[in-house]
Amino acid sequence: MKKILLSFSFLTFLTFNSLAQKGFHAGIEGSYNTVWIINQNSYGRPEYDYVLDMGGAFKLDVGYNFTNHIGVQTGFTSFKGGQKYEDSHGTGVLREVKMSYSGVPILFKLIGGESKVKFYFLIGPQLSFLSKAELTGNYIAADPTTLTNGKVRFEKSNSGLNFGLGADVSVTDFLYINAGMSFLYGFSDINAASGSGPDSYQNTSWTSWRFPSPNTGTYEKSNMANGGFSIGVHYILNKSEK
Repeated sequence: MKKILLSFSFLTFLTFNSLAQKGFHAGIEGSYNTVWIINQNSYGRPEYDYVLDMGGAFKLDVGYNFTNHIGVQTGFTSFKGGQKYEDSHGTGVLREVKMSYSGVPILFKLIGGESKVKFYFLIGPQLSFLSKAELTGNYIAADPTTLTNGKVRFEKSNSGLNFGLGADVSVTDFLYINAGMSFLYGFSDINAASGSGPDSYQNTSWTSWRFPSPNTGTYEKSNMANGGFSIGVHYILNKSEK
């Protein structure tokens, strides 16, 4: 009986001790997302039909939990953007926009639960920076080959909302795994208001890469978005006392 009580006390101590997540933490995450361009820019031509597009993201996180239930988190992320389209006009030309971004999120974190498995919710702004853009089968082009220097067509930065939810699972007192869903929606227009540069297909008379829709005659901004499953591992650097 004494052995049973000692064992129970030991397990209770480990569980109780693992509840605390206060303090600094750092970690890495990876995610696999669906990626979208909301309101595609068809450059004045008829729009193509959307095709499911996928892409990965890599994250380096650092944060501080003020209590076992409230914290903040920031870091660095690199992720794929863009969209694939299906040819629906009989031209024989498919279209794909490939974009690469880096970003810095500033997130508020809520943590729920009093066990080794805790639920979390993250939300906050993210500033993203365009590092690369390629267009295949673009509308304004001499041929349907890949345009690798298409970065001039897009804004260099984008502001948006980053949010996610999932669970933190304690492995040891100082190590936990997180798994859940993460999402990003860009509020800024991704199309450049003005652009000039080494785009071999640009007509010098154009002053903007924001073209009105042929259906409505008006321009609607294009927004980037992504969302998918994420998993990571975090280490509590200096756990605070309760």
